[in-house]
Amino acid sequence: MGGTERPLRPPPGKYVLEGKTPVREPDLAKWRAWFETSDRVVRFDLVTCHGRPLLISTIFLGLNQNLGLDGEPILFESIVFDPKGLTVDGERTATWDEAEAIHAILVRRYADAQPAVVEIPAGTCHTAR
Repeated sequence: MGGTERPLRPPPGKYVLEGKTPVREPDLAKWRAWFETSDRVVRFDLVTCHGRPLLISTIFLGLNQNLGLDGEPILFESIVFDPKGLTVDGERTATWDEAEAIHAILVRRYADAQPAVVEIPAGTCHTAR
């Protein structure tokens, strides 16, 4: 092969959180047990945008979503949902800190200046099992 070779990254993997730090978990049974019982919510906020409620959800995915050949694993997702559950906006990130920053940007982008943001504490909403 000639030319510039791109470094290969590990295949998409399973991750758990230790605190706020993603850690690769190669054992499927351990990952599944963690995934089914852990609170993966970074933040949930309900905001009002032009008179309609929007839910801004940021969670730890647990599976690497980086399908490229290089770069960090993409493990967090922030999504803005309309009242019908349709996606309005969203972004994926690699770290907890990036996820919190993107979440805050989405809240500022979609929250009207007048109504206050209503925070839904982590742990109150759980994903369906």
